[in-house]
Amino acid sequence: MTVLAIFTFLVGFFFLYNTSKKAKLGSSTLEKWLQSHANSTRSSGLLFMMFPIWILIREYGLGTGIFYFLLIVMITASLIIVLFPLRSLKKN
Repeated sequence: MTVLAIFTFLVGFFFLYNTSKKAKLGSSTLEKWLQSHANSTRSSGLLFMMFPIWILIREYGLGTGIFYFLLIVMITASLIIVLFPLRSLKKN
């Protein structure tokens, strides 16, 4: 369940990152589609980001679940913000 929570938050943060006006955005087909459908991407990104907190609170309890969610937020968000503009995450 923890891996599902991390992956779901990663997808949600990536969706919201692609709707940003300040970020250096890519030009792949998925990224262009996400950028052109900004309203639906934002709402689905927020849903993808809220689902993990529900999973973690249900799995570990209120205090530990919130703490674990904050750790996931810090690690995942920093990885996307640092590695994505460098294009370190590429398909081979």
